[in-house]
Amino acid sequence: MRYFHFLFVVFYFCLFLFIGSTLNCSIYGQQTAVVKLDAFSWLNGYYGGGVDVCLTERIVIGADASLVRRSRGDGIVSAETVERGILIAPRVQYYIATTYDKAPKGLYVGANYIYENLNVDINRYDDDLQTIDSLSVIGGVRNSGIGAFIGYQWIFRERFAIDVRLNPYLNTSSLSGDLLAQPAAYEDRNGLRIDRLFLGFGIAF
Repeated sequence: MRYFHFLFVVFYFCLFLFIGSTLNCSIYGQQTAVVKLDAFSWLNGYYGGGVDVCLTERIVIGADASLVRRSRGDGIVSAETVERGILIAPRVQYYIATTYDKAPKGLYVGANYIYENLNVDINRYDDDLQTIDSLSVIGGVRNSGIGAFIGYQWIFRERFAIDVRLNPYLNTSSLSGDLLAQPAAYEDRNGLRIDRLFLGFGIAF
């Protein structure tokens, strides 16, 4: 399943790269796309980045995608929650005040759809750090959210991009497997989330 997730994310990025290499930006007739690595998400177990495709001087479509592999411990009960899966977030954004320097730069706003599919393992341990199989939980989580964001992009030497974006969103979680029988074992992400931040370093071409 992990190999499928990896191939899916690679295909998704290649698709947007193809779009970026074939669509022309209307202001100069240049082929314009920006590929970015999300440095902030790598600190939180989300390994990926984003692709922007310029449609006009102010309108950009894009997507973020990540492979998810993160774990966290429980300080009260000896337990570890491990999440593995994918995150995909297509988006559209509008530059409010921009100048064009190989790609749009300046202040922008936008909206996105966030989809996340995770396999969740919750392992509990005894005092000797041996797994207690009867207390372990295996399940799945699907997160689906609609968000709005505000950000700012800098372009240096017509090539290098830095993109900072704050992206609150309204999320709905769906549980499966053992998590349905033991929902208290896992903290879902239903409701308004304000912890999504994008810090992108990329190249325009």
